[in-house]
Amino acid sequence: MKDIHSLLYPKSIAIVGASRDRDKLGRIILDNVLKSGFRGAIYPVNPKAKRIKNLVCYPDLLEIKKTIDLAVIAIPAAFVFDTVKDLTASDVKNVIVISAGYSEIGQDGMMSELKLCTLLQERGISLLGPNCLGIISAGVNLNATFAKNAIRDGNIAFLSQSGALGSAALGWAEETGVGFSHFVSIGNKADLSENDFVKFFISDESVKAIFMYLEDFVDGRGLMELGQKTGKPIVVMKPGISEEAQKALGSHTGSLAQDDLIVSAAMKQGGIIRVDTIENMLNLMQMFSFPKQLKGPRIAIVTNAGGPGVITTDSVIQEGLEIAALSQKTQQALALNLPSSASVHNPVDVLGDARADRYEVALKKVLNDQGVDCVLAILTTQVMTQVKETAEVIAKAARSSRKIIIPVFIGGKGLESGFKVFRENNMSFFRYPHDAVDIIAFLNEHTKEEGHEQHKLKSTLKAKKEKFSKMMSNNYEVSDLVDVERLLREYEIPTLDSFFIQDIAGARKAAKNLKYPLVMKLIHPELLHKTDVNAVRLNIRNESELEEALVSLEKLGLKMGLSHYKLQVQHFVKEAVELIVGVKRDDAQYMEIGGKRILRKQGFGHTLLFGMGGIYTEIYKDVSLRIVPILERDVVGMIAQTKINQVLKGARGQKYDLKAVKKIIRNINQLILDFPQIYELDINPLFVKESGVWAADVKMVVKKYSK
Repeated sequence: MKDIHSLLYPKSIAIVGASRDRDKLGRIILDNVLKSGFRGAIYPVNPKAKRIKNLVCYPDLLEIKKTIDLAVIAIPAAFVFDTVKDLTASDVKNVIVISAGYSEIGQDGMMSELKLCTLLQERGISLLGPNCLGIISAGVNLNATFAKNAIRDGNIAFLSQSGALGSAALGWAEETGVGFSHFVSIGNKADLSENDFVKFFISDESVKAIFMYLEDFVDGRGLMELGQKTGKPIVVMKPGISEEAQKALGSHTGSLAQDDLIVSAAMKQGGIIRVDTIENMLNLMQMFSFPKQLKGPRIAIVTNAGGPGVITTDSVIQEGLEIAALSQKTQQALALNLPSSASVHNPVDVLGDARADRYEVALKKVLNDQGVDCVLAILTTQVMTQVKETAEVIAKAARSSRKIIIPVFIGGKGLESGFKVFRENNMSFFRYPHDAVDIIAFLNEHTKEEGHEQHKLKSTLKAKKEKFSKMMSNNYEVSDLVDVERLLREYEIPTLDSFFIQDIAGARKAAKNLKYPLVMKLIHPELLHKTDVNAVRLNIRNESELEEALVSLEKLGLKMGLSHYKLQVQHFVKEAVELIVGVKRDDAQYMEIGGKRILRKQGFGHTLLFGMGGIYTEIYKDVSLRIVPILERDVVGMIAQTKINQVLKGARGQKYDLKAVKKIIRNINQLILDFPQIYELDINPLFVKESGVWAADVKMVVKKYSK
């Protein structure tokens, strides 16, 4: 059982590698522990010293003879295993290995890391790291890192996979006044991972918001599910697209459902804010550090310079927010109290000669307007500007209002007196308007909705499993198209009527039943993209063209050496929108180390993709993703996220069966829940007209699945 509480709220700490040399890591950590005012027992460990910093020094951990909540190890990696090999949970509950030289250096280091982690897990001891910076926990006045930053108590928990970024964030926090309840450098995540800490932070009353810089996920789906369960904001910065994302079978869904898109989809479903810059992450920390929350998207701007007001207006609109429409009452009140040349519309321009008292009047009137959710108070330094006094006016207005006021002070050194006022009043502040607007947009998007009961089909799963048992027993091969279409129809997913033919007589029979114009396709498991090899004949209008299509496709099949290919005939659908709906399973990833199969990371499971279909799907990439299972709001959200949604909603006066499209998405979700063996499913195109939808081209791969 992982005891995160004793790790982050220890009553006793040992520092292995504590030294009399002030430049050694162990000594720096010991100094930080002492300077931070830690109230628990402190045990330096060094076999070559009797006392360090007036503390009794022990030759090894076993000599302490007391249970230690936390042992911080800062010695060369080669000596770490021998240091802990005789420990049990009754000696040490948690170990932080600061030392580098493990999986980050390659195969040998990974073997050492695995050996160390296995040993500690067998002994019931939790491991943080290795190759990490350490932890800071304000609740017990503990700085057990080698970062020389003062502890400022706050309500942000921050995990970082990068020690350097963690140090930078700590330095930035000192400058802005942001405080942390916990800072955790998680390093190589050999044992304890981000999910272990998030579970703890969700229940820790000192944590208001959780921030993480992660370069990979140990269990991204698990993190998504944790996000769904908590009302606390979770913010993640994850850079890069992994190599694993490029591995795909070759279907449209496989090539589009890449790792980075999956991550974004999972974060969205989990109610987790994903940021892509350090700047946005730190700015959000500042916003969540302070007590007020955004109530809506309607923004009012109060400025002493017209240019920044216009620029900010553009930013507000571009970010999908609203410029608040000030009421007549507010505009009249502003007109009575501001110079005649001032603008009383939004943005409100109090003019360049505005002193603090003019800002005070404008802010009071704008904040009282019921149509305003948030105010941006912009100041540029001009001859008459009172920086400190204006900051005090803004801070006073913020204290007396339930709405958020965000100061944006643009300029140089002369602004520091204003920033000092904001820090003292626990206010977020910015130097540039677009930074403030970006953060408001993130906050506005961060809303958690209650889910809806998922659509259920009438037929029983048991009957389906028996009916398709043979099909689902295949392993990593393209399923027979006849069987796939039969499966889709079972799940109320209409397919175009098809005939599989062998000769011209069969083709004529198909034409008689389907009516011209027709489509003829060469079908084979190896032909994932038929159009690329000219294996489709469209708009066949008569028997002569039918025979020509048959002969040419037979020649193509022979030329390509395709054995047991099929020829499929369908009706040629005109004036329909082409969509794509598909599924790809993101499996857990393992690696072999020293003959052992080691779990590298848990997969996200099945991702469901929707968007614009047809032969140019991968060029336009107008798609959205969600992680299965999805809720009704996900169905609506993923359609709304695409540009093709505007067409489906009736652009240019056309009508399309959007209700049927939603049903298809729901039913595919149910299909995957019933048959997780489906590794990949690709319906492209899915035709939609004014009334009805039809799957025209389908590919499916089944692969053994275990949770």
